[in-house]
Amino acid sequence: MDWGASALGDMGAHLIDQPFWALNLGLPVSVEATSTPFGMDIDDTPATYPQAMTAHYEFAARGSMPAVRMNWYDGGLMPPRPEHLPDNVVLQRGGGGIFIGTKGILMYDTYGNNPRLYPESLNAEAERVPQTVERVTTSHVMNWANAIMKKAKPSSEFSYAAPLTETMLLGIVALRTGQGRKIMYDGVNSRITNIPEANYLLHREYRPGWSL
Repeated sequence: MDWGASALGDMGAHLIDQPFWALNLGLPVSVEATSTPFGMDIDDTPATYPQAMTAHYEFAARGSMPAVRMNWYDGGLMPPRPEHLPDNVVLQRGGGGIFIGTKGILMYDTYGNNPRLYPESLNAEAERVPQTVERVTTSHVMNWANAIMKKAKPSSEFSYAAPLTETMLLGIVALRTGQGRKIMYDGVNSRITNIPEANYLLHREYRPGWSL
């Protein structure tokens, strides 16, 4: 518990990046989480994170874009099969995501790899959408190195990466706040508004000699 942030804190940046970026989500207004029992869950100070958890985020409307609900599953837990997914398509437990829209769904694997649309009849319409987003043509390692040398724009600037990381870690904060509770979050002031005692989870108390 002292040195990790569970699967969400580890892989969240690679799996919720896609909806966070595409839908311009910003910070959530509420988060709730539940899980299997924590490791060594014999008192109020468990040693390790649970084997599996879910987190449910709510994001406010953004301009002309409506409110969004985003759900996280890990540890082998799976979401319900969405409408429009053919019966012969197997949901993979290795990682990925699903955008659920009014016309169909968009699925992708870890890191956004292998995107595909269902029903497949949507592919013809999707192919007619012009490409307007600049592509990174090097590896992410070279993009990082070139950005340091001011030869390229980083694919994930701090101004984007910081709120993305804050969002995924708020799922861990909700989990540690307690099962069956929902935290309401004021992103502007970085405060949990409905459970004040949970705000200590937003900051780390450094041990003597390691303060910043």
